[in-house]
Amino acid sequence: MNKWYYQKRKVTKTAPRPASRMTGKPRLTPPITKLVLIDEPFEKKRYTFARQCYVYDKNRVESESGNTWFQIFELKEGVSLGDYITFAKENKLGEKYGI
Repeated sequence: MNKWYYQKRKVTKTAPRPASRMTGKPRLTPPITKLVLIDEPFEKKRYTFARQCYVYDKNRVESESGNTWFQIFELKEGVSLGDYITFAKENKLGEKYGI
């Protein structure tokens, strides 16, 4: 066999992740998010959704999918609910939106 056949492929940080064996599609990587304030109407919607998820989880309201409300928030927004709560407290979003 040729020499190149046995050489291991060098993986650099800029190389895309290899495709999964089952589907051939690239694997999804968790988003690297840094919480920043976004436009006014969108931030208000995100804040009210976070409050709603927190209250539903506190009152043990079941979701249709069977996931917890913390998991639903993380799937929709890409950030854990606990991280967003601390972000909202630091930026005083509750006082800003008057809720």
